[in-house]
Amino acid sequence: MKLFKNIKSILQLVIPLLVLFALILGFIYVSDANKQKEIQENYTAQRDDTNTKIPPEYQGIKIGLALGGGGAKGFAHIGVIKVLQENHIPIQIVTGTSAGSVVGALFSYGFNAEGIQQILKDVGYTLMDFGLSSNGFIEGNKLRELVNKNIDNLPIESLTKKFGAVATDFSSGDVVMFTKGDVGQAVRASSSIPAIFKPTEIDGRLYVDGGLTAPVPVSQARSMGADVVIAVDISDKSVEETETFYQPNSWFSTIDQSVVILMNTQLKKELEQADVVIRPNLTSIPFFNFFVMDPTVKAGEEAARAALPEIKQAIKKAKEQKQK
Repeated sequence: MKLFKNIKSILQLVIPLLVLFALILGFIYVSDANKQKEIQENYTAQRDDTNTKIPPEYQGIKIGLALGGGGAKGFAHIGVIKVLQENHIPIQIVTGTSAGSVVGALFSYGFNAEGIQQILKDVGYTLMDFGLSSNGFIEGNKLRELVNKNIDNLPIESLTKKFGAVATDFSSGDVVMFTKGDVGQAVRASSSIPAIFKPTEIDGRLYVDGGLTAPVPVSQARSMGADVVIAVDISDKSVEETETFYQPNSWFSTIDQSVVILMNTQLKKELEQADVVIRPNLTSIPFFNFFVMDPTVKAGEEAARAALPEIKQAIKKAKEQKQK
């Protein structure tokens, strides 16, 4: 009898907790469902229509956009896209590394800058996908799910723009560009920062962050047929500022600069192949601060507006050369 009373007391305590837990899970599910419904309902207003209204001066030229890696600095890509859309500059080819692949995938699906910003505004919580592993403490599954559910689970080859997500083969060290298959998994592979994210397995091979081999994937955009390539470099310190004394002010900035040094040579090589290089001023933006978006987007806008004359000149030059 005493045992029965103890069990009854435990159940009286546990059942309300289970009900509360179920209600919380239900609330999270409904909130997520409502968010996705809102995104889809607003899709028409948030879609990129620049490729359906190509001005005469841009016709006959394939313009590529190469979006570099850089953690939370990748929000600057949204600002760049916003300016390109406002000025009706059509982008037919998109390549992305790491953060650039996340933004690039959504852009290639058809979202405009506003739509991308709405989807990624809570990405910091999405990245809290922790798991116990000697290879990294973030799984990356939630990032894959975030991308795929917003693009209706379409494969890369069905996106409205030609898209390539760039990653690094963890065994050979070779650069690999995914141009078909699971978009979210390709983005996950491209964004798998070593020792932070677990390497991503695709077809039996492991892949890590594309920034190790193609920090700004310019040559990949060329290989996909781009006549003009606009590169967006969001690395913390420009590769041209080699004589400037750099003083890291945090653990994050130390990691960021260490990554830049490791990929410095490859970054120079890639940027030399671009027609235009956009470099937002992101020195005050932490690499891992995914919870502050607006200043980063604004920095991307400002840099893109400053580069507009150069972009238009590069397109004009490419068109003249093609007509010869």
